[in-house]
Amino acid sequence: MMKRLSLHKRVLLTGCSAAAIFAGTALAQGDEIIVTAQKRDESIQDVPLAITALSGDFTREVNLDDVKDLVKFTPGVTGNSADSFIDTLSMRGILTNDFGAGGDPSIGLFKNGLYQGRNGAVVTSLYDMERAEVLRGPQGFLFGRNAIGGAISVHTARPNFDGVSGYVEADVAERDRLFGEAALNVPLSDVFAVRFALYGGHEDGYVDNAYFPNNDPLIEPEKYAGRFSALYSDGPFEAFFTAEYEDRKQSGSVYRATEGGPGWDNLVDIFGVS
Repeated sequence: MMKRLSLHKRVLLTGCSAAAIFAGTALAQGDEIIVTAQKRDESIQDVPLAITALSGDFTREVNLDDVKDLVKFTPGVTGNSADSFIDTLSMRGILTNDFGAGGDPSIGLFKNGLYQGRNGAVVTSLYDMERAEVLRGPQGFLFGRNAIGGAISVHTARPNFDGVSGYVEADVAERDRLFGEAALNVPLSDVFAVRFALYGGHEDGYVDNAYFPNNDPLIEPEKYAGRFSALYSDGPFEAFFTAEYEDRKQSGSVYRATEGGPGWDNLVDIFGVS
């Protein structure tokens, strides 16, 4: 018996960058949101761009645990699906569906200021976040190539010197869903602090396999991730280091070519396949 397609991804990311300061949660509460959409700290009201900014507290409260979930709160952006870690994000109708090793995206994604160049690395879990910014429209001037449709910039929570702190959260739901998230902040001195964050869980599938009805249901996510961050800040000098690992398993796409209809006939005419 054939088994259903399964996709398995492991990602290891390391990097050093200077991070910005983010304050506030919502303008409706009278707070000011500071963003770095133009490579400098400024109020979101002073940015002449179509931008959606979400604080880390907001992403956690509404359970945005994947970078594709930002689509839910961003007008003009589509492509949020759970059938694979290879997904198509469309921003104002501009998208990339070339998933080859040499394919370049049309929407640039940056994590802590570092460019993520391939879809396999782009689609990662959101946990222990500081903020997320989604900029619609061409951003080549500020973000470089591969940002013709726009740019998505996410920033993880940085260590702080306010004392030992942390949190633990659990998400329990139907289909035996159990996900957890935890973080611990530890200042080791007046100028050096570290932060640990963990995220992971599992959920049973919920889409029937029409082609193999006796197989397990599709869309069965299972992912585990961890992050270590360190911050050294002494006067005008500041250094930020982060190392992140993620192990993700889930079903492949539930969509298959029907081998029929005008769309399929056009592919046959173009590529000569049968």
